[in-house]
Amino acid sequence: MLQDFGIEPERFRLEWVSASEGQRFAKIIEDMTGKIKKIGPSSFKNQ
Repeated sequence: MLQDFGIEPERFRLEWVSASEGQRFAKIIEDMTGKIKKIGPSSFKNQ
C-alpha cells in the first residue's frame, strides 16, 4: 500500500516495544534513523 502512494517500504517499520524496554526502543530508533539517512530524502510529494 505504501508503494501505491509513492512511499518506499524501507521507510516504514513496525515494532512492538514494551514500556520496560527502553534500551531496545533506543536501538530500534537508532537503526531506523541510520537507515533513513542512508536512503536519503523521500521523493514523496504531498498533493
